[in-house]
Amino acid sequence: MDNINCNGRNKRLEAAEMWFLRRMLRISWTSHTTNEDIMLKADRRRKLQTTIWLKQLQFFGHVMRKEEMEELFVTGRIEGKRDRGRQWLTYVSSMEKWTSQPALDLIRSVEDRKM
Repeated sequence: MDNINCNGRNKRLEAAEMWFLRRMLRISWTSHTTNEDIMLKADRRRKLQTTIWLKQLQFFGHVMRKEEMEELFVTGRIEGKRDRGRQWLTYVSSMEKWTSQPALDLIRSVEDRKM
């Protein structure tokens, strides 16, 4: 999951993670220390983004197995007219991007879970 394209959201998450590390290590942002040097000093790899994605996948599985109102919202199966303009990115379509799997496969994999 580390090689996923960096869009605006991903860059902001990486920047936040670096800010957290700088604060914990008490390194000023004006000290001209590279992000790689900070990661070596902290003896860490970037994992905030991966952790968030895994938690979102777990939440998706939880909601899809409940088969209640939340499942309708997540899948986008709501009656009514759509708004004008560019359509909003749905939870399922964003997960399709992260996992490189079609939405139908994601939903089926959630339903096949052994309890």
